[in-house]
Order: sequence, then structure tokens, then C-alpha cells
Amino acid sequence: MVPGPARAPLVRSAAAGPAVARSAAAGPAVARSAAAFRLVTVRLLAVLAAAGACLLGHAAPAAAHAGGARPSNWVSTVDSVAPAMAGVTVRTLANGDVTELVNTSPVTITVLGYDGEPYLRIGPRGVEGSARSAATYLNRTLDSRSPVPDSAADPAVARASPDWRSLSPEPTWRWHDHRTHWMEKTPPPPVRAEPDRPHEIARWQLDFLYGQTPVAVTGRLVWVPPPSPWPYAGLAVAGLAAGAMAGWSRRWWRPALGGLLGVLAASGVTHAAAERSPVDAMTAAVGLGLAVAAFVAIRRSRPSAPYLLALTGAVVLAVDGMAGLGALTASQLPAGGPAWVVRLSVSLALGLGLGLVVGGWQVWRREQPVPAATEAVPSR
Repeated sequence: MVPGPARAPLVRSAAAGPAVARSAAAGPAVARSAAAFRLVTVRLLAVLAAAGACLLGHAAPAAAHAGGARPSNWVSTVDSVAPAMAGVTVRTLANGDVTELVNTSPVTITVLGYDGEPYLRIGPRGVEGSARSAATYLNRTLDSRSPVPDSAADPAVARASPDWRSLSPEPTWRWHDHRTHWMEKTPPPPVRAEPDRPHEIARWQLDFLYGQTPVAVTGRLVWVPPPSPWPYAGLAVAGLAAGAMAGWSRRWWRPALGGLLGVLAASGVTHAAAERSPVDAMTAAVGLGLAVAAFVAIRRSRPSAPYLLALTGAVVLAVDGMAGLGALTASQLPAGGPAWVVRLSVSLALGLGLGLVVGGWQVWRREQPVPAATEAVPSR
């Protein structure tokens, strides 16, 4: 007899009844988990996109109003105004990058430019700027590399016949003045030689006309060394370790990661309170909203909990941690509250943010339903 073709072996589960049931149950569970992930991701990305648009929309006006304040190791202060001008306040902001003049007197003040030419007029009628002053163009950037047109290239013409243009109806103005801040990207030689010590680098002077009376505003530029970043770096590493260990625990991951989530949310709110800016307030609101959503998912044992944990950590890591790295290496922060609070919040955002990403990823991998294993058995 010629043997017939060999029959393919039948595939049978190792434990036919229970295994088939587990496999059948695991399939829908995997599908539900994937669907929940897609739904949560799409909704949160939409929320984050809208929040990001709002943040960008508010960031530009806030930065312009604050003069582009940023963390720095420079301090520029006004020492004297001689002779005194009644009803006039002059101060430096943003570590010397911005000069502010408020004139509540009936006298018009003329700010002189780098060649002694009329640059600004600030008085009861508001603020005017001369289009023939080279300072009008040089002060548009912090490095004074803005091009100066031919119409403003001759100091003699600028002094003899200024071309006034209205800038504001209010008698208050802020401007960049390169005499009050350090313009180079690298520190001066004394700072490079001893960066851990304070240094007085320069004394500066601004010349005004109070009506027709010459006024000299003098000040100084000082280097203030930054604090050591190592304590804050250690705190960030501890936060990362705590998040990773919490996600590794099978029994306690919910209360552990939920507690770390609460600490991170409280830190974000504290950071916003210390910064005292609309941008930071909106950033804290986004982080707090994500934290609440993640906490609810944890309490209700939803499949989306690990995704929300990781997403919350990633968002806070980016907007509060990475964006605030400069606070850990600068002595002067553009914050209304204590600098140590800002640095502490940034450290927690870095460490706990990354820790929640790692912890959420660990939970997600462990909690995924796995179909039952099958084995091939020969046919009879």
C-alpha cells in the first residue's frame, strides 16, 4: 500500500479547557487595553495641544513685558541719580538687561543714546523715540548686532535734528541698554579665573535730561556665583529611584505612585506660586489636570492608569524640569518667590517626572494580559 500524505499535527492547548478560556478572555482584554490607550492618548494630546497653544500665546507678551528675564549670574543695580528727579523712578530689571523709567512729573525726560544724541522722550504726553538715534536699532537685541540704517548713522545729525515717533501714550518705558549688562557670551577674565567668588566687573552711567538739566544715573555690574547644583541633582536622582521602585512593586505600586504623583503636583503648584507669572500658572494647571486624571484612574483601577502616570511625568519633566534647568546653575532667578523653592521644584520635576515615566512603563508591561501558551500535539 502506498501511504497517504502525512496529516498535519493538531494543535491542542496544554490544558484544553482552562487554557482555551483564558486565551479567549485575554484576547478581548488586550483589545480593550489597546483601545483605552488609543482613546486616552488622543484626548490628552488634544488637550496638551490646546494648552500648548495657550502657553505660547501668553508667553510672548509676558516675555516682552518682563524684558526677556532669564536665569543669570549677573546683578546690575542703580547706585545714584544726581541730581535727584522728583516724581521719577529709574531701575534695572532682568539682571541689567532692561532699564525702566517711570515719570509721574510734569517734566519731560530725554534719554541720551550712546553718542549723546536724543534717544527717548518720556513725559506727560507719553513716550517718543528718535528714528535718527542709533540706539533705537542697537537696543533691539541683547548683543547690539541689529543693523543701523544710513538715516541714523551720523551722530551729528541725530543730535541736531531728532526724528520723534510716538511709542506709547503712558509715561513709562522699558528698554534694553547695553551700558547696564554684560554683552559677551563668555564671562570676563576675573570671573573665569575665580568663578566661585563675587566680582564687581564694571560701573556704568546713563545720561538724561530732566527738562534741560543734565542728570547722571550711575550703577554697577556684579558677578554673583551660582550655588552648588549637586544637592539638587541628588534630589532628582532620589526622585527617579523612588518612581522606579514604586513601579517595580506588584503589591504597592498604586499607593506608592499615587503618593509620588501628589508630591509632583504639589511641587508644580508651589513652583508656579514662586514664579508668579501667568505662563507658569497655566503650566501648573495643565500638570495638575493630568495628575488628577492619573490619580482617578489609579483609584478606579482603570487600564489607562499606567499611561496617564507616564504621560503626566513626561509633561512635567519637559515643561517644569528641562525648561527650568537654568535655575540650578544660576544665582539670579526671574522669580517673585524664594529661589530655593524654584530650584527644589525643578529638581522634583526632573526626578519624579522621569520616575513616573519609568514606573508607569513598568506597570504597563507587567499588567498586560498575556494569551495562554499553546503547544502542538501529534494527531492520532
